[in-house]
Amino acid sequence: MKDNRTVIITNLNAAWTELNSVFDLFLESFKVGNGTAHLLDHLVVYAFDKTAYEHCKAAAHLHCYAVTTGGVDFSGEAYFMSEDYLKMTWRKIELMRTVLELGFDFIYTDADVLWFRNPFKKVYADGDFEMSCDHYRANYRDLTNTANTGFTYVKSNNRTIELYKYWYNAREYFPGKHD
Repeated sequence: MKDNRTVIITNLNAAWTELNSVFDLFLESFKVGNGTAHLLDHLVVYAFDKTAYEHCKAAAHLHCYAVTTGGVDFSGEAYFMSEDYLKMTWRKIELMRTVLELGFDFIYTDADVLWFRNPFKKVYADGDFEMSCDHYRANYRDLTNTANTGFTYVKSNNRTIELYKYWYNAREYFPGKHD
């Protein structure tokens, strides 16, 4: 990480706050990883409910952001492709766009991704957007590579801000689909 204009974003809700949860393992991975402990200072946690916010604040030195979405309760487990899952997914895209508009680069990481090494040594310096994939076919131009938004690096600029605006608005054209 070259500057302080880069944040690491993850999200949390009450379903992931039990003692020794996946979230606790996620935090521990920064502490025991190779060259990752200092990255905790850049971690921003989107807490989608009061329980998650309190759990986040109880963890030392975390930047916790209480996410509110009118009329939506994100405290329960959001099963893949359920209505709550879709609402939470699109809310995350909207929040990430806001981070870009504020001039911050970011890595978004699901809380079930463990940080054993510093990924900033692997991102392309001149790249705007990098995303993990579930199935990589050894050719970055292959359109059948299966994208996975669970680990995404994004540089703040006009192109990526417009991308995130377009991406968020796409939910209206593809109802029932996720990011």
